Amino acid sequence: MLARLRSHLNYSNVLATAAIFAALGGTGFAAATIGTAQIKNGAVTNPKLANNAVNSVKVKDGSLLIKDFRAGSLRGTVVGPQGAVGPKGDTGPQGVTGPGGQTGAKGDPGATGPIGNTGAIGAAGTARGYVVVDARIPASPAIDTTPGRAKGFGPCVAGTACTTPGGVAFATGPGGATLTGKYCLTPSTPTNLNPARNPSVGTVDVNFTEGSLLGGANVLSVEVNSASAGNGECPPQTSGVPASFEVATKVNGVLTNGVGFNLLVP
Repeated sequence: MLARLRSHLNYSNVLATAAIFAALGGTGFAAATIGTAQIKNGAVTNPKLANNAVNSVKVKDGSLLIKDFRAGSLRGTVVGPQGAVGPKGDTGPQGVTGPGGQTGAKGDPGATGPIGNTGAIGAAGTARGYVVVDARIPASPAIDTTPGRAKGFGPCVAGTACTTPGGVAFATGPGGATLTGKYCLTPSTPTNLNPARNPSVGTVDVNFTEGSLLGGANVLSVEVNSASAGNGECPPQTSGVPASFEVATKVNGVLTNGVGFNLLVP
C-alpha cells in the first residue's frame, strides 16, 4: 500500500496538499486569534465597511460632536443656551376703549333738605281761582291777603250777602258744632267759582302750618270735598252767594287743625 503511494508522490502533489492544509488551518487560526491588538491603526478604511454597518447601537452615547454632522442637518433640533434679555420696546398706541359696564344699582334716597326761603310773588295766574289759608293759629284760620296770593277768594266785600267774613271758616256738623280739620272757603261775589261744576285741588303749605305738626315723621295731607255744595257742612249757594268749597286737613290720616293749605280751581 505504502509502496503504491510512494510511486505516485511528486513535488506537485505534495505542494498542492500542503497548500490545502495551510488554507484550512490558517483560516481557523486567524478567526480564533485576531483581535484589536492585531489590527493596525487606520487599517480599517471607509471602503472596508459595509453600508449601514455602523448604527446607533454601535455609537457610544454622547461621543459625537456638532462637527461630526453635515452642516444644517441638525437645524431646529439643538437648543442653545438662553440669550440675554433684550432692551424694553417702545410703548404701543392706546387701544380702543372697551364697552361701558352695566349700570349699577340705584342708591338709597338722600335725606330731605331744609325748607327754602319763600320766593318772590309772581304774576297773577290764569286759573279761575286760588287762595292760601294760614293755619298757624289753629283756632283762627285766615286767608293770606298778600297781593297776588288770592284770586276769587278773600274777605267779604262790604254791602254783599257774604255769610263767612274773611272768606274761610270751620265747617259745622249736626247742631252747628265746629268740625275739626274741615274748612269752608266762600268765593268772592260776584264770581264764577262753584264746587258743583268746577273741580279743584288742595296742597299742604308748610310755611303756614303750625310748627309742632312739622316735627318727627308726621304725614300731612289735604283733601277737597267735591260734594261740598250740597253736603250741609259748608254754606250752600244762596241768592248772590256761591256755594263754599270744603277742604279737610289731616295729620297721619286724622283730621287736625293747624295745617296750612293752598286751594286751586283751574
